[in-house]
Amino acid sequence: MSDTNTAMVRFAQDASDEDILTVVRRWNDTLASEDYEGALAMIRAPGWTAELLQRTIAGYGHPEPAERVHKVTPLASASYHPGTEPLNNPWPRHEVDRDTLPDGEPFISVWFDMPLDGYWSDVTATFNLDRDGDMLVLALETIHVM
Repeated sequence: MSDTNTAMVRFAQDASDEDILTVVRRWNDTLASEDYEGALAMIRAPGWTAELLQRTIAGYGHPEPAERVHKVTPLASASYHPGTEPLNNPWPRHEVDRDTLPDGEPFISVWFDMPLDGYWSDVTATFNLDRDGDMLVLALETIHVM
């Protein structure tokens, strides 16, 4: 079944890892501008609403209210917490994993550590690439602390 969302980004079956990560980076920066509807329009997101997406980010990967409200930072301005160095941090992880299912179908997933409040965080958005006709679309699975 094909989505009727014309803003949804579609990929060719042979999309490169960089093609995919470029769209996820744009998705992140759309969230940084607090355009939750726009971010959802770019992807397939069953079960997600703009409100749930906003609450999950505000709650540092949990939809419940938190003491502090967190916000996505544009990638270009994200940094490491003071006193930490990139070599000592496992993030940011921005990775496309490719595998083959038992039936021979390719399975593509994305792990994308998100910058929150100006710093790289351990909150990760995970996506699968789903078929949409002869194209692929990003499908948001979870946003949570890894």
